[in-house]
Amino acid sequence: MPPHSQRPALGGKPVADWLTVTFGLSSPAWRLLCAVAMICSLTTTITTQLVKSHNVDEHVSRAQSAGARLEILEIGLSSREFDYAAVVEECRQCARDTAFIDGS
Repeated sequence: MPPHSQRPALGGKPVADWLTVTFGLSSPAWRLLCAVAMICSLTTTITTQLVKSHNVDEHVSRAQSAGARLEILEIGLSSREFDYAAVVEECRQCARDTAFIDGS
């Protein structure tokens, strides 16, 4: 039995041999599979870092919070329970809190 590091994983040697023959590869299929796995891993790493760097979770949370506050203000205005000046100030605060949203 070959050492652990030389045993093919999913599908085993028969699948690796089949891929090599099917695609007419000049080198063993496991090399191609390793390259594909590396590209997938690199893509995942870059995508994760981009999402983190743009603070998507925080922006979504702030936008949802502002939306809920605006709904409360709308209900308060329609029922005449809120002071108009206070509503205007709260709307301004919502606008400041969601300044990251691009209107285009």
